[in-house]
Amino acid sequence: MKLYTNQRIFKNRLYNSQIRGFSLIEVIIATLVLGVSVFGIISGLTQSAKRVNSQAGIEFALLTSQEFMTRMQINLRPENRQDYLNLDSASLPPVQACLANGCSPAEIAAHDKLEIIARVQARLAEPRLKLIAQNDTLQLHLAWKSASAPFQSKDCFFDLSESDSCVVQGQADL
Repeated sequence: MKLYTNQRIFKNRLYNSQIRGFSLIEVIIATLVLGVSVFGIISGLTQSAKRVNSQAGIEFALLTSQEFMTRMQINLRPENRQDYLNLDSASLPPVQACLANGCSPAEIAAHDKLEIIARVQARLAEPRLKLIAQNDTLQLHLAWKSASAPFQSKDCFFDLSESDSCVVQGQADL
């Protein structure tokens, strides 16, 4: 019996001497690999969020400019054409409350211009707007600073930097 007990003790000692923990270098390498992979995932998520935000800005600019062009088409008359072409936020007078009494085409044009300028200033970074009469069409050019992946229309009126986006909406002049 004594031999059996000694063999068992010897086997337990041999087994216990082979069980070891992780060395410090293994822990450091594992932490480094984990840190690099987490950094890559966070960078990818950040870039994805920037692209989504940029696409949302482009969609907003397209929808807003299309809405303005539709409003202009409904209200455009030969006598108020210049009211629309002067699309400058500094020169716009405050809009009178003419809705109860009926607005003139010039007052509607002023209201439309104020509304689009307020909307793009609230949503887009450093927006610039220009309405241009070219041949027989009117074109609305809308440019802004884009966070990521800028969209630049090839016939944009503005001088654009690499981070600027620009959309152009056009319609036949009435």
